Amino acid sequence: MSRFVDPNNLKTIDLGNGEWVKIPSQFSFDQIGALSDIKSNVGAQIGALLVSIVKEWNIKNDEGIVPPVTPENIKLLDVKTIKIISEAVVQMIEVEKKV
Repeated sequence: MSRFVDPNNLKTIDLGNGEWVKIPSQFSFDQIGALSDIKSNVGAQIGALLVSIVKEWNIKNDEGIVPPVTPENIKLLDVKTIKIISEAVVQMIEVEKKV
C-alpha cells in the first residue's frame, strides 16, 4: 500500500435521485491544511475546496444536459448539494483523524 494519495482514486457521493459527484477517496496533507483554514472565511474556503476536489458528476441542468465540471459550474451548485458534499468531506476527515 502506497503512502501517497492517488488523485485518480475517486469516491462517489450519492446526491439522491440517481445523481452523484466524485471526489478523491483520500486527501493529501496539503488539502487537509487548506481545510483547516475554513473557519476564517467559510464561503470562500468551501468554494475553493469544492473546485479543487469535485472531479466528475452526472448532475443535469434544467435542459437535461450534464454540464462539464468547471469552477464556474461548481460555483453554481445549490446550497443543498454543497451541504451533502461538505458533510461527506467532513466524515472522511474525521475518519482520517482517527487513523
